[in-house]
Amino acid sequence: FYAPNTTWNQRNNGPTFMGVDIARTNDLSVFVVFEKLDDVYFMRHLQCLKNARFDEQEQVFEHLFRTYSVQNVCIDRTGIGSQFFERAQTKFGTYCVEGVSFTSKLKEELAYKLKSTFNRYAMRIPRDEALISDLLSVQWEQTHLTAQHSNNGHADRFWAMALALYADRKPTVQPFKTELFLAPK
Repeated sequence: FYAPNTTWNQRNNGPTFMGVDIARTNDLSVFVVFEKLDDVYFMRHLQCLKNARFDEQEQVFEHLFRTYSVQNVCIDRTGIGSQFFERAQTKFGTYCVEGVSFTSKLKEELAYKLKSTFNRYAMRIPRDEALISDLLSVQWEQTHLTAQHSNNGHADRFWAMALALYADRKPTVQPFKTELFLAPK
């Protein structure tokens, strides 16, 4: 966790990764941005929306993508997230915006990476009761992962965090500098 009274959303110019879990009515839409510094992931932004229209969610996405200069993003494209993903990919590019379809196997892989990152003390998150509750809500039951549904969502923060970590599995693309392409004088 971040130390008390720490300004946790201040960026230090490391590569940034975003995870997005989309919802419309019953669950939360969650946007998480991590900055990676020396193999440690620092949460720089956590935003939850309840009953937000899709155009509002797209505005939040675009603002975060630009504000944090996000290198790669993974969006849950299962169900209603598919159109959101397609629109984001059209606007920001196929390389840095990836749609992820949740399967049992992939959810297990995502959960394992998130848990192992915590166990290695390679993640800093704010002390937020709802966030911690989400992290603790995901449980392994016999053959699959489950999460209790509550007024606070359905482990939506957990999955957005896991998606942000998953976005870091491929090389990042640094914005190119236009002066590299100027004609000689």
